[in-house]
Amino acid sequence: MYKQIKSRYNVPMKFLVLPLLFLIVSCGQSVTPVDSGLENQIFHFGNGTEPQGLDPHIVTGVPENHLLTALCEGLTIYNPKGGSQLPGVAESWDISSDGLIYTFNLNKACLDTVNPMRLLVFFSRTIQNHLP
Repeated sequence: MYKQIKSRYNVPMKFLVLPLLFLIVSCGQSVTPVDSGLENQIFHFGNGTEPQGLDPHIVTGVPENHLLTALCEGLTIYNPKGGSQLPGVAESWDISSDGLIYTFNLNKACLDTVNPMRLLVFFSRTIQNHLP
């Protein structure tokens, strides 16, 4: 009924269309979740289970810890090469000679983007949860 169309190399046309279709599809722009997240300022995080909460002072699970480590930056951060802590939200800090008073100088960029009331709540809650 239908006459099979062949190319001049005696190859059926269906074997030429498939690679051509694959070539057209593969040349399209592909956007990974990482690229779209960077472009749209969306944080993608693949955690294993659903977190039970995100309050840094009451969570005890590993999935919550992974999320909080990725989301929250402390005054200092862990040094991956070992040694002393690196600056986080605090750009520098001073320790009194008796070791009882720590004075943290906060990063100016952090202070510009944070609501002062939230900063006060953050520090007061941090202090409350570390006092006996």
